[in-house]
This record gives sequence, C-alpha cells and structure tokens, in this order.
Amino acid sequence: MTRPKYVDQSIFQDKQGFYTGSYGSFTLHTAYQPIVHIAGDKRQNYAYEGLIRPMQGGVFVPPLEFFNQVKQEDRFFVEWMCRALHLRNAFSLHQANLSLFINLDPSLYSSFEQSRHEIDIMLRKMENLGLSANNIVIEIIENQASDDTVLHDIAQHFFAHNVSIAIDDFGTLYSDMARVDLLQPKYVKIDGDWFAQQCQDSNAIEKVAQMHATLEAKGIQLIYEGIQSTHIMQTAKQCGAQLFQGFLTGAPALAKPV
Repeated sequence: MTRPKYVDQSIFQDKQGFYTGSYGSFTLHTAYQPIVHIAGDKRQNYAYEGLIRPMQGGVFVPPLEFFNQVKQEDRFFVEWMCRALHLRNAFSLHQANLSLFINLDPSLYSSFEQSRHEIDIMLRKMENLGLSANNIVIEIIENQASDDTVLHDIAQHFFAHNVSIAIDDFGTLYSDMARVDLLQPKYVKIDGDWFAQQCQDSNAIEKVAQMHATLEAKGIQLIYEGIQSTHIMQTAKQCGAQLFQGFLTGAPALAKPV
C-alpha cells in the first residue's frame, strides 16, 4: 500500500467537522467507548477510550484484521494517525472535562528522540484543538517494548507535560507488575479475558483483590475491562472495582454515524 509522507495528508474532514483517515483501500473511523464509575447506586461516565474502526469497500473490518495488513514500515505512521483521529474527533463527545484514553504500542518506539518529536507535535495539536493535557491518558498496550529505557523515558516526558499513563490489558503478555514498577502509571486496566479466568477460582480472586488493594495503596486506579455480564461485574466489585469498561456498561459508538 502506498501512503503520503505525512499523517496530516492522510486525514480528511467532512462538512460536519468529523475526521477520517485513509490507508490504502481502508478508511479509518473513530469510535469511543465509555469507562464508567459505579459506586453503590450511583453511575456516571468517567472517561472514554478512542478505538479505531476500519472500513473497506463500505464494510467494517475487524481492527486486528486491518492491523495485520499494515506494512511493518507503516505501523508507526498508522498508529500516529489513529491517535490524531481520536484527538481531532474528541469534540463529538461534548464532555470536555472527561479523560480520553488513547493507545500506544511500545514495540514501535526504539528511539526517545523520535518519540519526543511525536509527543511534542501531539501536544501542540492538542492545544490547537482546545484539549487539556490533564484530560489525556496514554494507554500502553501489552506488547513487548523495543527498549524499556525508551519506554520509561517516554512516560516521563508525558508526565512532565501533565499527560497520564495507563497500562492496558494487565495480566497478558508484558502488561505485568514489572511494567507497573517501570512506569508508575496512574491507571492499570485489568484484561477482561484474564479476569474472567480468575473468576473461576476463588483463591485466584482473593489474590486479585490483594493485588487491587496493593496497587490502590500506591495511588493507582484500576479499570476492569471486558465487563460483559453482571456476574463478572459483581466479582470485580468484590475485588474493590469502581471503574468498568465493557459492553455491559457501554458499547463503542462511532464519532459519526456511517
């Protein structure tokens, strides 16, 4: 697939002000999924996660299927475009004070200088869009980092500009306590499939509850992902959960109807 040199050349705005991206034969759309705070009978939206929804020939394509077709040399470009789309379409949420979580794949960052360049461009774009750094959360996905020192330095650069860090899919691949200790994130997101497996063993759930308490004592907030049943939600609550993300609490919704 061919692509322009710069990300901005692959992003287009329609008459309603919404942005889409282009990569080869794919059109990329933004969807947002709520992260919900539930305490007792009170429930409110706490944040949103930006998710990419690829389309090809007028038909939606599973994100994993799309990313498997992205050339290795284009992966950094496409990830940058996805973040840009989520930031540019954030106006559609009409909830400026809520946090926006956007993903970062640590396997794509081998140079801090390159990373700092992208971060600084992103910060300038955010300012132009009227977005506060205090409301942005960079979500480090579970892939292995190209270089842990670079990943640590990236996190520190974000912290210096008041952007928070989350660790995604804790319990899978490289999203573990070692990464928590390395990055000292504000949030840890518990992987839904991993947690569902723990729910089958009362001893395992007790260990999750202990881990939850330990992380909270460090000032880390835990978000339980993949909440698709009342049973899973209730078990998460037993572990101390108050922040939830999943189809039970809110499905992803496109920033623009298609």
